[in-house]
Amino acid sequence: MPQIHPLPRGRSLARLLFRVDLQRMIVALAVAAAGVLLANGFYSSYLVQRQVLIDTTLKANHAYAAKLAEAAQNFIEEAQQQLAYSAGIVARDFDNENLLLDEAERLRLQTHSFNSVAIVDAGAIVRATSPEALQIKGRYLRSLAAREALEQRRPLVSQPYMAITGNMLVVISQPVFAADGRYLGYIGGTIYLRERNILNVLLGKHHYDDGSYLYVADQGRTLLYHPDPARIGEVVSGNPVIEAAITGVSGSGKVVNSRGVDMLAGYAPVPATGWGVVAQRPLAVTLAPLEGLMWRVAANSAPAALVT
Repeated sequence: MPQIHPLPRGRSLARLLFRVDLQRMIVALAVAAAGVLLANGFYSSYLVQRQVLIDTTLKANHAYAAKLAEAAQNFIEEAQQQLAYSAGIVARDFDNENLLLDEAERLRLQTHSFNSVAIVDAGAIVRATSPEALQIKGRYLRSLAAREALEQRRPLVSQPYMAITGNMLVVISQPVFAADGRYLGYIGGTIYLRERNILNVLLGKHHYDDGSYLYVADQGRTLLYHPDPARIGEVVSGNPVIEAAITGVSGSGKVVNSRGVDMLAGYAPVPATGWGVVAQRPLAVTLAPLEGLMWRVAANSAPAALVT
Protein backbone atom coordinates (compact mmCIF):
# COMPACT_ATOMS: atom_id res chain seq x y z
CA MET A 1 0.00 0.00 0.00
CA PRO A 2 1.23 3.54 -0.78
CA GLN A 3 2.41 5.41 2.17
CA ILE A 4 0.65 8.67 3.10
CA HIS A 5 2.99 11.35 4.14
CA PRO A 6 1.23 14.00 6.21
CA LEU A 7 2.07 17.66 5.48
CA PRO A 8 4.47 19.21 7.78
CA ARG A 9 2.78 20.92 10.65
CA GLY A 10 4.19 24.32 9.65
CA ARG A 11 2.68 24.22 6.13
CA SER A 12 -0.76 23.17 7.45
CA LEU A 13 -0.76 26.06 9.89
CA ALA A 14 0.29 28.46 7.16
CA ARG A 15 -2.64 27.40 4.95
CA LEU A 16 -5.03 27.77 7.83
CA LEU A 17 -3.74 31.24 8.60
CA PHE A 18 -3.96 32.15 4.91
CA ARG A 19 -7.59 31.01 4.81
CA VAL A 20 -8.39 33.01 7.95
CA ASP A 21 -6.63 36.14 6.63
CA LEU A 22 -8.39 35.81 3.28
CA GLN A 23 -11.77 35.56 5.01
CA ARG A 24 -10.95 38.61 7.07
CA MET A 25 -9.90 40.51 3.96
CA ILE A 26 -13.12 39.56 2.18
CA VAL A 27 -15.20 40.59 5.17
CA ALA A 28 -13.21 43.82 5.57
CA LEU A 29 -13.60 44.57 1.86
CA ALA A 30 -17.36 43.94 2.03
CA VAL A 31 -17.70 46.14 5.11
CA ALA A 32 -15.55 48.86 3.51
CA ALA A 33 -17.57 48.71 0.28
CA ALA A 34 -20.84 48.97 2.20
CA GLY A 35 -19.40 51.83 4.26
CA VAL A 36 -18.25 53.71 1.17
CA LEU A 37 -21.65 53.27 -0.48
CA LEU A 38 -23.40 54.47 2.68
CA ALA A 39 -21.09 57.48 3.04
CA ASN A 40 -21.46 58.33 -0.64
CA GLY A 41 -25.25 58.13 -0.39
CA PHE A 42 -25.19 60.25 2.75
CA TYR A 43 -22.92 62.89 1.17
CA SER A 44 -24.93 62.93 -2.06
CA SER A 45 -28.09 63.47 -0.03
CA TYR A 46 -26.37 66.33 1.80
CA LEU A 47 -25.36 68.02 -1.46
CA VAL A 48 -28.83 67.63 -2.96
CA GLN A 49 -30.58 69.00 0.14
CA ARG A 50 -28.07 71.86 0.37
CA GLN A 51 -28.68 72.90 -3.23
CA VAL A 52 -32.45 72.63 -2.78
CA LEU A 53 -32.29 75.02 0.20
CA ILE A 54 -30.10 77.48 -1.71
CA ASP A 55 -32.26 77.39 -4.86
CA THR A 56 -35.47 77.77 -2.85
CA THR A 57 -34.09 80.78 -0.94
CA LEU A 58 -32.80 82.46 -4.10
CA LYS A 59 -36.14 81.97 -5.81
CA ALA A 60 -38.08 83.29 -2.81
CA ASN A 61 -35.83 86.36 -2.45
CA HIS A 62 -36.13 87.13 -6.15
CA ALA A 63 -39.92 86.92 -6.00
CA TYR A 64 -39.91 89.08 -2.86
CA ALA A 65 -37.66 91.75 -4.37
CA ALA A 66 -39.76 91.81 -7.55
CA LYS A 67 -42.94 92.25 -5.52
CA LEU A 68 -41.52 95.16 -3.53
CA ALA A 69 -40.03 96.75 -6.65
CA GLU A 70 -43.50 96.64 -8.18
CA ALA A 71 -44.92 98.29 -5.04
CA ALA A 72 -42.29 101.05 -5.28
CA GLN A 73 -43.06 101.48 -8.98
CA ASN A 74 -46.78 101.84 -8.23
CA PHE A 75 -46.04 104.44 -5.55
CA ILE A 76 -43.90 106.54 -7.91
CA GLU A 77 -46.59 106.44 -10.59
CA GLU A 78 -49.32 107.40 -8.10
CA ALA A 79 -47.17 110.20 -6.66
CA GLN A 80 -46.58 111.61 -10.13
CA GLN A 81 -50.31 111.48 -10.83
CA GLN A 82 -51.02 113.41 -7.62
CA LEU A 83 -48.42 116.02 -8.51
CA ALA A 84 -49.76 116.33 -12.07
CA TYR A 85 -53.27 116.96 -10.75
CA SER A 86 -51.99 119.61 -8.33
CA ALA A 87 -49.93 121.20 -11.10
CA GLY A 88 -53.10 121.62 -13.12
CA ILE A 89 -54.83 123.34 -10.19
CA VAL A 90 -52.06 125.84 -9.37
CA ALA A 91 -51.51 126.60 -13.06
CA ARG A 92 -54.94 128.29 -13.18
CA ASP A 93 -53.77 131.10 -10.88
CA PHE A 94 -50.06 130.75 -10.18
CA ASP A 95 -49.85 134.21 -8.64
CA ASN A 96 -52.50 133.39 -6.02
CA GLU A 97 -50.42 132.83 -2.89
CA ASN A 98 -53.31 131.37 -0.89
CA LEU A 99 -54.12 128.88 -3.66
CA LEU A 100 -50.51 127.69 -3.80
CA LEU A 101 -50.32 127.32 -0.03
CA ASP A 102 -53.64 125.46 0.20
CA GLU A 103 -52.68 123.07 -2.59
CA ALA A 104 -49.27 122.33 -1.09
CA GLU A 105 -50.92 121.64 2.27
CA ARG A 106 -53.60 119.41 0.74
CA LEU A 107 -51.06 117.44 -1.25
CA ARG A 108 -48.89 116.75 1.80
CA LEU A 109 -51.68 115.83 4.19
CA GLN A 110 -54.06 113.93 1.92
CA THR A 111 -52.03 110.77 1.37
CA HIS A 112 -48.88 111.06 3.51
CA SER A 113 -46.85 110.23 0.40
CA PHE A 114 -44.50 113.16 0.98
CA ASN A 115 -42.68 114.54 3.99
CA SER A 116 -42.95 118.04 2.53
CA VAL A 117 -44.17 119.83 -0.58
CA ALA A 118 -42.76 122.90 -2.32
CA ILE A 119 -43.99 124.97 -5.24
CA VAL A 120 -41.17 126.71 -7.09
CA ASP A 121 -41.45 129.30 -9.88
CA ALA A 122 -39.41 129.42 -13.10
CA GLY A 123 -36.83 131.62 -11.39
CA ALA A 124 -36.09 128.95 -8.74
CA ILE A 125 -37.87 130.98 -6.03
CA VAL A 126 -39.97 129.01 -3.53
CA ARG A 127 -43.54 130.31 -3.71
CA ALA A 128 -45.22 128.00 -1.16
CA THR A 129 -44.30 125.14 1.15
CA SER A 130 -45.93 122.62 3.43
CA PRO A 131 -45.20 122.53 6.27
CA GLU A 132 -44.53 126.25 6.53
CA ALA A 133 -42.13 125.51 9.38
CA LEU A 134 -39.49 124.77 6.73
CA GLN A 135 -39.10 128.56 6.42
CA ILE A 136 -37.78 128.46 2.87
CA LYS A 137 -40.57 130.47 1.24
CA GLY A 138 -39.10 133.23 -0.90
CA ARG A 139 -35.67 131.60 -0.97
CA TYR A 140 -33.70 130.83 -4.09
CA LEU A 141 -33.03 127.12 -4.61
CA ARG A 142 -29.57 126.12 -5.80
CA SER A 143 -29.83 122.35 -5.38
CA LEU A 144 -29.08 119.98 -8.24
CA ALA A 145 -32.67 118.68 -8.07
CA ALA A 146 -34.06 122.19 -8.51
CA ARG A 147 -31.76 122.99 -11.44
CA GLU A 148 -32.59 119.67 -13.09
CA ALA A 149 -36.34 120.21 -12.72
CA LEU A 150 -36.13 123.77 -14.09
CA GLU A 151 -33.95 122.80 -17.03
CA GLN A 152 -35.67 119.61 -18.14
CA ARG A 153 -39.26 120.71 -17.45
CA ARG A 154 -40.61 117.16 -17.24
CA PRO A 155 -41.62 114.73 -14.47
CA LEU A 156 -38.49 113.71 -12.56
CA VAL A 157 -37.26 111.77 -9.55
CA SER A 158 -34.07 113.36 -8.26
CA GLN A 159 -30.90 111.80 -6.98
CA PRO A 160 -30.64 111.95 -3.17
CA TYR A 161 -29.04 115.13 -1.79
CA MET A 162 -28.70 117.16 1.41
CA ALA A 163 -31.22 120.02 1.40
CA ILE A 164 -30.70 123.47 2.94
CA THR A 165 -33.00 122.30 5.75
CA GLY A 166 -30.43 119.64 6.71
CA ASN A 167 -32.52 116.70 5.49
CA MET A 168 -31.24 114.07 3.06
CA LEU A 169 -34.06 113.71 0.59
CA VAL A 170 -35.36 112.70 -2.82
CA VAL A 171 -37.65 115.04 -4.78
CA ILE A 172 -40.43 113.87 -7.09
CA SER A 173 -41.28 116.84 -9.28
CA GLN A 174 -43.89 117.80 -11.86
CA PRO A 175 -43.67 120.83 -14.19
CA VAL A 176 -46.38 123.51 -14.12
CA PHE A 177 -47.47 124.97 -17.46
CA ALA A 178 -49.97 127.77 -18.05
CA ALA A 179 -52.90 127.34 -20.42
CA ASP A 180 -50.93 129.16 -23.15
CA GLY A 181 -47.97 126.79 -22.73
CA ARG A 182 -45.74 129.09 -20.68
CA TYR A 183 -43.52 127.31 -18.16
CA LEU A 184 -44.37 128.58 -14.69
CA GLY A 185 -42.20 126.37 -12.52
CA TYR A 186 -42.67 123.05 -10.79
CA ILE A 187 -44.30 121.40 -7.81
CA GLY A 188 -42.21 118.92 -5.88
CA GLY A 189 -42.90 116.36 -3.16
CA THR A 190 -39.99 115.29 -0.98
CA ILE A 191 -39.14 112.03 0.76
CA TYR A 192 -36.85 112.45 3.78
CA LEU A 193 -34.59 109.43 3.65
CA ARG A 194 -33.48 109.52 7.28
CA GLU A 195 -36.94 110.06 8.74
CA ARG A 196 -40.14 108.05 8.57
CA ASN A 197 -41.19 108.04 4.94
CA ILE A 198 -43.07 106.07 2.33
CA LEU A 199 -40.12 103.71 1.81
CA ASN A 200 -40.26 102.84 5.51
CA VAL A 201 -43.96 102.07 5.11
CA LEU A 202 -43.40 99.90 2.04
CA LEU A 203 -40.24 98.13 3.18
CA GLY A 204 -39.63 98.66 6.86
CA LYS A 205 -42.04 95.99 8.03
CA HIS A 206 -40.21 93.35 5.99
CA HIS A 207 -37.32 92.88 8.42
CA TYR A 208 -36.42 89.66 10.17
CA ASP A 209 -34.38 88.69 13.21
CA ASP A 210 -32.44 85.97 11.37
CA GLY A 211 -30.25 88.42 9.47
CA SER A 212 -32.47 88.75 6.39
CA TYR A 213 -33.09 92.30 5.20
CA LEU A 214 -33.97 94.54 2.28
CA TYR A 215 -32.34 97.63 0.88
CA VAL A 216 -32.81 100.04 -2.02
CA ALA A 217 -30.09 101.75 -4.04
CA ASP A 218 -30.39 104.40 -6.75
CA GLN A 219 -28.54 104.85 -10.05
CA GLY A 220 -25.60 106.37 -8.21
CA ARG A 221 -25.28 103.27 -5.96
CA THR A 222 -26.47 105.37 -3.02
CA LEU A 223 -28.52 103.56 -0.37
CA LEU A 224 -32.00 105.09 -0.19
CA TYR A 225 -33.36 102.57 2.28
CA HIS A 226 -31.57 100.21 4.66
CA PRO A 227 -32.64 98.69 8.00
CA ASP A 228 -29.54 100.34 9.50
CA PRO A 229 -30.38 104.08 9.29
CA ALA A 230 -26.69 104.98 9.62
CA ARG A 231 -26.04 103.48 6.19
CA ILE A 232 -28.66 105.55 4.34
CA GLY A 233 -26.81 107.84 1.96
CA GLU A 234 -23.80 105.51 1.77
CA VAL A 235 -22.45 104.80 -1.70
CA VAL A 236 -21.92 101.06 -2.30
CA SER A 237 -19.50 100.11 -5.06
CA GLY A 238 -18.53 96.73 -6.45
CA ASN A 239 -21.76 94.98 -5.43
CA PRO A 240 -22.82 92.79 -8.39
CA VAL A 241 -26.50 92.54 -7.42
CA ILE A 242 -26.83 96.34 -7.16
CA GLU A 243 -25.05 96.75 -10.48
CA ALA A 244 -27.44 94.27 -12.10
CA ALA A 245 -30.60 95.78 -10.57
CA ILE A 246 -29.87 99.41 -11.53
CA THR A 247 -29.24 98.33 -15.12
CA GLY A 248 -32.76 96.90 -15.28
CA VAL A 249 -31.93 93.23 -14.67
CA SER A 250 -34.04 91.07 -12.37
CA GLY A 251 -32.65 87.88 -10.85
CA SER A 252 -30.82 86.28 -7.94
CA GLY A 253 -27.37 85.15 -6.90
CA LYS A 254 -24.81 84.70 -4.15
CA VAL A 255 -23.03 87.80 -2.90
CA VAL A 256 -20.73 88.81 -0.06
CA ASN A 257 -22.06 91.85 1.84
CA SER A 258 -20.01 94.76 3.19
CA ARG A 259 -19.32 92.83 6.40
CA GLY A 260 -17.94 89.80 4.60
CA VAL A 261 -21.04 87.65 5.16
CA ASP A 262 -22.12 85.25 2.39
CA MET A 263 -25.66 86.16 1.36
CA LEU A 264 -28.31 84.76 -0.98
CA ALA A 265 -29.84 87.74 -2.75
CA GLY A 266 -32.80 88.40 -5.01
CA TYR A 267 -32.99 91.71 -6.85
CA ALA A 268 -35.30 93.66 -9.14
CA PRO A 269 -35.37 97.14 -10.73
CA VAL A 270 -37.88 99.97 -10.29
CA PRO A 271 -38.31 101.10 -13.93
CA ALA A 272 -39.72 104.55 -13.12
CA THR A 273 -36.62 105.59 -11.19
CA GLY A 274 -33.84 103.15 -12.04
CA TRP A 275 -33.64 102.10 -8.40
CA GLY A 276 -32.70 98.57 -7.43
CA VAL A 277 -34.46 96.59 -4.68
CA VAL A 278 -32.46 93.80 -3.04
CA ALA A 279 -33.76 91.14 -0.63
CA GLN A 280 -31.12 88.91 0.91
CA ARG A 281 -30.61 86.23 3.55
CA PRO A 282 -27.40 84.88 5.10
CA LEU A 283 -26.22 81.60 3.55
CA ALA A 284 -25.47 80.21 7.03
CA VAL A 285 -29.05 80.86 8.17
CA THR A 286 -30.41 79.18 5.03
CA LEU A 287 -28.30 76.06 5.62
CA ALA A 288 -28.83 75.91 9.40
CA PRO A 289 -31.76 73.40 9.19
CA LEU A 290 -29.60 71.07 7.07
CA GLU A 291 -27.46 69.89 9.98
CA GLY A 292 -30.45 68.68 11.97
CA LEU A 293 -31.93 67.09 8.87
CA MET A 294 -28.77 65.11 8.13
CA TRP A 295 -28.56 63.87 11.72
CA ARG A 296 -32.11 62.56 11.40
CA VAL A 297 -31.21 60.84 8.12
CA ALA A 298 -28.18 59.25 9.78
CA ALA A 299 -30.23 58.06 12.75
CA ASN A 300 -32.87 56.52 10.50
CA SER A 301 -30.24 54.85 8.28
CA ALA A 302 -28.11 53.43 11.11
CA PRO A 303 -30.19 50.28 11.91
CA ALA A 304 -30.34 49.13 8.28
CA ALA A 305 -26.65 49.92 7.86
CA LEU A 306 -25.71 47.79 10.86
CA VAL A 307 -27.82 44.86 9.67
CA THR A 308 -26.25 45.10 6.23
